[in-house]
Amino acid sequence: MAALRRDWFALAFALAALLLCFVPESDATLESIISQKEAETRAIADRAQALFAAKCGLLSKCKPSDCDLPADERTTMVPQCGNKAGPGMSCTEALGKPSPDNCKGCSKKSQKLDFTEGYLRLPLGAKSQAQIDLAAESACWVRGLSDVFVKNDKARQSSGTLRAWQYFGSHSAGVTNMFPGSQGAYARTDEEGCGNYDPRRRPWYVAASSGPKDIILVLDTSGSMGATDTSGTTRLELMQAASSAVLDTLTQNDFVAVVQFETTSSVLQSASRLQRATPAKVKSLQNSLSSTLASGGTKFIPALQLAKQLFDASSVSNDASSGCQKVIVFLTDGIDSSIKSGSSFTPSWNSMVQQLSNSSITVVSFSLSNDADDSGPRDVACNTGGVWSRIDDATNPTAAMTSYYELLAQSVRTPNTVAWSSPYEDAGGLGTMV
Repeated sequence: MAALRRDWFALAFALAALLLCFVPESDATLESIISQKEAETRAIADRAQALFAAKCGLLSKCKPSDCDLPADERTTMVPQCGNKAGPGMSCTEALGKPSPDNCKGCSKKSQKLDFTEGYLRLPLGAKSQAQIDLAAESACWVRGLSDVFVKNDKARQSSGTLRAWQYFGSHSAGVTNMFPGSQGAYARTDEEGCGNYDPRRRPWYVAASSGPKDIILVLDTSGSMGATDTSGTTRLELMQAASSAVLDTLTQNDFVAVVQFETTSSVLQSASRLQRATPAKVKSLQNSLSSTLASGGTKFIPALQLAKQLFDASSVSNDASSGCQKVIVFLTDGIDSSIKSGSSFTPSWNSMVQQLSNSSITVVSFSLSNDADDSGPRDVACNTGGVWSRIDDATNPTAAMTSYYELLAQSVRTPNTVAWSSPYEDAGGLGTMV
């Protein structure tokens, strides 16, 4: 997967690994294939940046229109979930094995795709009017990427190169433009009526935005995490789901560990150092995380000290560190009265925070619930170059926790640099992507 770091955009050009065997036996070398993909990615980036700069003028032209009109005559994109396809949709064998959801009316070897334009995808969860407006604004300019997608596709056909999926994910609203247009794979429905695909939570996006990293999740499993919200879901269950989503953002270029804490602290799976975030390791950690129970009190210092010890041990071990950024994602719903003496922090707290700062460990902290302590999580984040956020009651923490990479992105942004992510499983069931 090639993705480009540029001004908060993660741009991607994807190719299913299962299709590599169909590359024509020509003079194409690995070097030339990589060069071509990077050139295509830069072309998408250039077009995206130009459209973003001109978005104010594009908004006035973004009006409802009939999906039956050709793409160049329409003023809106064809939504991918729940709506009919555009007129360019047809059965094709161009991209190999079809998705079961995307081959109705076609032969067993073909699927319905639209190579005349990309199709829009919006993530679920836009509740406020401001979020809805932002998504609508993004859709108005993101739709303009179809022309560069088509140009790249035609160039590939002319050169006898394998055709490929191309897509773009916007940072501000999570709007995706995927080419060729498809009503399967990413359009699968769930209990909310539409498959929830958010590019900002995908490995290719996070890898391009933040680069390789060492990450430790420090998670509160004290008794108060057993409290339920209005839906009957416990804070622990919300934390488990959100933490699982954070783990899903990692690639094999990252190293990971999970610390759980209450009165005492322990490393999930009794790890003595960070582990490479392979798909198998991520799945294993997710399974272990789902078995954690809520009990005990709340002690911050031992948990954060344990995380530092893991970083220290990993830095001198083989294959236990990326050698790049070190980050702690710290979540609690409680109050640790031991870190303060009156209105001031205790020397032991201040010493621990200073040690993290001296070791260049960034803490991204979250206070879950209106009753959670904000002074300690805020202090450790501010003094390590991180950020602190409060997650209000009845709010799912997944979106907040999976945005941890935004802070890291600021320190790794190198204009016009194409970043390659490690292989990962496609969210729509299209196989392994490289």
